[in-house]
Amino acid sequence: MSRVIAKGMVVFAVLAALVVVTGCSASRSRANRTKLLEAEIIDARQQNDQLRAEVAEANRSTDDATAQIQQLQFENQELNQKYADSATGMRDLHARASSAESEAERNRRRVEQLDSQLSKVIDARKQERARLAAVSAELERRKRAGPVAPAPFAGDPAELTAMKSELQSRMAAAGIHMPVEIRTSRDGSRRVAVVLPDTFKSGKATLAYNPTAVNAVVRLGQLVQAQYPGSRISVEGHTDADPIRKSPWPSNEALSLARAQEVQKLLGDTGIASNQISVAGLGAAQPIERGNTARAKSRNRRVEIFIAPN
Repeated sequence: MSRVIAKGMVVFAVLAALVVVTGCSASRSRANRTKLLEAEIIDARQQNDQLRAEVAEANRSTDDATAQIQQLQFENQELNQKYADSATGMRDLHARASSAESEAERNRRRVEQLDSQLSKVIDARKQERARLAAVSAELERRKRAGPVAPAPFAGDPAELTAMKSELQSRMAAAGIHMPVEIRTSRDGSRRVAVVLPDTFKSGKATLAYNPTAVNAVVRLGQLVQAQYPGSRISVEGHTDADPIRKSPWPSNEALSLARAQEVQKLLGDTGIASNQISVAGLGAAQPIERGNTARAKSRNRRVEIFIAPN
């Protein structure tokens, strides 16, 4: 019995030892697994923190990339605007260059025109100087020659009236529209005169600007050639009383003589011989209207053509 009990006790002790050993072993196994899990948890946390850091870094890189993309887009917009502005500027430059070329061409043509006009003015000035020299020489010659003797072709009032009517009729038939008057010539005698009233500009001795007057004088010369052949013609120039200021003539007498010579040349161009035409410049010595009004000046600024048929 006691042996059985002893065996039982041994068995119990062995079982107890086994339980204890098994329990200790299980306890150690759980502790080891716990430590392993804790280590894995720590490692997982470390990996998670690393992943979070990598995600944060990736986000920062993404933000930087986005900012760079936005900056590049902004710079691209600026470049596009600059290109558009540059293209507009180039078009403006081309337009301005084209306009400048057109303006340069217009200026070139204008310069050519001005050069041509200047040449004409220079030629006209040379002619005026030559005419002025001729007038001055003629005045000097007349001064040396002394008083002019009365011309022999003045008539009595009845003859003058008849001649005036006849000349008026023939001029009207020829389409010549100039006044015919009985005037006092430079020698003091009364004669029939064809009058060119106010045909010259103030201070001028040319009729180039007055084609109507030129045509009338030429027609008169043709009429004299056809109906009064061999007639003696006296051309007398007159001015108003204004003193010479800006024109190249030294006196009103010189200016009036140059005007008479202008008419003499036109008559000579129709074929009338130069020895049939005499000229005189009386200046303001024989006004037909007194006063300083525009009308008086206009009437006194004239050329008178006296025709003496043979």
